[in-house]
Amino acid sequence: MEPHKYKLRLAPPPAGPSSAPTLDGVFRVYVTGSNLSELNLSIGELCVIEQANPDLQITLRGVAVAWNMPQKSSSSSPQRIVQVTHMLKDAYGFKLEHPVTIGRYRGELKHAERVWVREVGEGSVGGREFGSEELGYWIGRTLGWFCPARFVFAD
Repeated sequence: MEPHKYKLRLAPPPAGPSSAPTLDGVFRVYVTGSNLSELNLSIGELCVIEQANPDLQITLRGVAVAWNMPQKSSSSSPQRIVQVTHMLKDAYGFKLEHPVTIGRYRGELKHAERVWVREVGEGSVGGREFGSEELGYWIGRTLGWFCPARFVFAD
């Protein structure tokens, strides 16, 4: 049986009290509840997204976190659409014009032993300077559940 193909769309930016950019949920793939069931995936479970790129004659693959897509009240029939963030799309090189397939991730995730951080740019976010201790705190918050290891600041 051939896997179902899904149209790839960009997820709307997260709605919240702040308009500040956030990394929360950037590697989620949003799938309707009926499609999650069809794929035998649960919310929060790792999955693999694959997309054939005919221009390069390769198949692009990426790991994401399955997440429930908010239902629109106007939708009368389940559609084969999944949503991803700009960051996920760009990280894996996916194109919106090519369909994707999704399946359960069967690999093993390994924790990083060390993360190297190097300043790229002016060293500020929104005009605010960060010291290495504060930067380490925010990097730890962002990567903490992926990488409970030590951080080394590269020169």
